[in-house]
Amino acid sequence: MYMDAVKQKKLPNPGTASYDTIEAAQADPLIIAKLQFFLAISRTFSPFLTNYQTDEPVLPFLAKDLSELLKSLLQRFIKGELLQDATPLKLTKIDVAHETNRVSYRNVDIGMGDVIVQQFQSFLSLEARDERFLSFQPLKERLDVFLHSALSKSYPELSKFSQSLLLLSHGQATVERGFSINKEVETCNILEKSVEALRLICDKVCVCGGVLKVPLTKELMASVASARSQYRIYLEDERKKKQSATQGLKRKAVQEEMEDLKTKRLVLTEVCHSLQRDADQLAEQAEGKSGSLMAQLITKSNSLRRRCKEKQNELAQTETLLDSKSNMLRHMS
Repeated sequence: MYMDAVKQKKLPNPGTASYDTIEAAQADPLIIAKLQFFLAISRTFSPFLTNYQTDEPVLPFLAKDLSELLKSLLQRFIKGELLQDATPLKLTKIDVAHETNRVSYRNVDIGMGDVIVQQFQSFLSLEARDERFLSFQPLKERLDVFLHSALSKSYPELSKFSQSLLLLSHGQATVERGFSINKEVETCNILEKSVEALRLICDKVCVCGGVLKVPLTKELMASVASARSQYRIYLEDERKKKQSATQGLKRKAVQEEMEDLKTKRLVLTEVCHSLQRDADQLAEQAEGKSGSLMAQLITKSNSLRRRCKEKQNELAQTETLLDSKSNMLRHMS
């Protein structure tokens, strides 16, 4: 936006080196590829720089790590057969300017690939050959804990990807073992929360390595001492919840009855008005008539008035019942 404004002479050209650099970059059709390559190179250097920004005595390992770093950079554009089993000295003597040593332009890795792939390649080059990986024993140390300690700081995206992979099911053993444990802890008429509590206890005992190895902490002792009182509090809370639920159902029923009564009141009011209006019209018509016709009109008018009176009485009863329900609802609050 700023560059466009300068080109359209809406803003003055600052004439600085920074502006000239941005202008040249904007005009460069390969700027995206160049920036992506810069990011890829920075990701390659980042773990190395992080590891060696320390006060620990790591100088003896510098040559090996520099060799791996150089190899990871060369493999982006140098043929693989020249890098395979190459010593650090051979790596420094590879003629990168010679075209026969370079891969084709189509196969040059400029860093446009996935960040996870780049971090994985960097990880294999710099750290995966460490002794702790060669001596890793999956039955003595959890794989997820081991990978987290190795990846989380220097390779965050790769660490998240590894977590996603480890979440995938690798069999039914865990589920079936859970069913077996549930069968052991279940008794007659046991609630779901009780099953969950027993499973938590079993899992904790397994993690500690047995019942006798569970640490008796102050928190655990205090929890056991107050278990009975906590159970009473739980029962009281459940009783209040049940009472509240029952009260809510009653309140809802009263509200529904009130809605029905309001609808009935509205209908009765309209019926009364209609009957009264029709009776008045018949009485007015009877005034201009005589004989039997007048008598018929008056009879119909009186009949409508009687029906109107009945509906008015029914309306009054509805109003009374509605007031009663309203008072009942207020007492429930």
